[in-house]
Amino acid sequence: MDNRVRRARDSEKKSHNPYYLRVSARYGVVKWILLLVFTIYLSVMLLTHRESMTYENLLYLMRDFNVAYESSGHFSSVVYEEQPNMSFASYKDQLVVAGSSGVSVYGGDGAVTLKDEPNCLSPVLDAGDKYLLVYDEGGTSYALYTSLACVLRESTGSPIQCAAVSDTGMYAIVTRSGESKYLVSLYNAAFQKIASYYRDSYVVSVAFSSDGEAFVIAGFSAENGPVSGVLTLCRVGSDEISEVSLGEQIPLSVSYLKDGTLAVVTDTSISLYDGEGTVKYTFPFASMTLTSMDISETRVAVVCSENILGTSSRVIVINMNGQIISDRQFSEKVLRITASDGATTAYVLTQDSVFYLKEYAEKEFSASYTGNLTAVCDIFGEPVFCFPTTARAADLS
Repeated sequence: MDNRVRRARDSEKKSHNPYYLRVSARYGVVKWILLLVFTIYLSVMLLTHRESMTYENLLYLMRDFNVAYESSGHFSSVVYEEQPNMSFASYKDQLVVAGSSGVSVYGGDGAVTLKDEPNCLSPVLDAGDKYLLVYDEGGTSYALYTSLACVLRESTGSPIQCAAVSDTGMYAIVTRSGESKYLVSLYNAAFQKIASYYRDSYVVSVAFSSDGEAFVIAGFSAENGPVSGVLTLCRVGSDEISEVSLGEQIPLSVSYLKDGTLAVVTDTSISLYDGEGTVKYTFPFASMTLTSMDISETRVAVVCSENILGTSSRVIVINMNGQIISDRQFSEKVLRITASDGATTAYVLTQDSVFYLKEYAEKEFSASYTGNLTAVCDIFGEPVFCFPTTARAADLS
């Protein structure tokens, strides 16, 4: 028995290469040396930079850990307190509810994933892929959020006219200015100001392209003659800008679509421009009056009143190629419209129903409601009805 054990041990020793045994021993020593160095480094950092380890710096770090809330892929319902000046938006398939008292973000199961008080009396929401921007229209406060927390809270020296955030995290704040009528301040994703644009015209809207490389300022002037609308096209990181005249039109909203097309809604038309500012398509409202509009990633939706009383409305939805994919007459007042990028082209809100428009006059659905329906948000590709105290997924059954 002893001889067999001795022979097995001798055989095991012979099976190991002496060279690799020596290399393994050296790496084992290096491992312990590195562990010792790391321990010393960590101790020194804790002792010398203790004052920098604050809650605010932790939030700054979290701006890059933008983890989306995991949900079942379906929105059920949530209950919240009513606030003055409420607004709603979809951010990473979560519902954002904002008002004068604060902002809350709800997951599909109704859980509160974020709650904060950004000090905005009239909050306006703009959601990008990276950040959620909340700013006080007419006030001086704004804040940026990720899925986890507030990562920036700032105040401006002048009232905020409008603002926008890109999918890459860049954002722009438009304020009144003493040197000109308006100042457009451009910031990168690390919250550093990278450009300032002074405008003598009234600025009504700003927007970024999806890649964050293009930026547009929409405004108009009304001095020394008729109204004159203008688009200022900018390239981020470049001093070169170009201007596109809109003639006697007032721009109301601008947005870059998913393919880089610039969509512009004015008081008299819808126009689509390419990246160089050349018009690709225009739909004039003619004798109709614009009453509501919305722009999604791929579509532009408008509601136009056909008479003075507003009892007859026409709804138009246009895609990125300039094709009218929905054209619907309503013999009742349309309150607002929400553009959608899915099988439904737009959600049309009337006094007691929400209509789901389909492409090229296919079969439509409608859902009736009671109460004060404030907004319709598109979450998980489904409509969510937002009321003053509750939000719920629409029931099409």
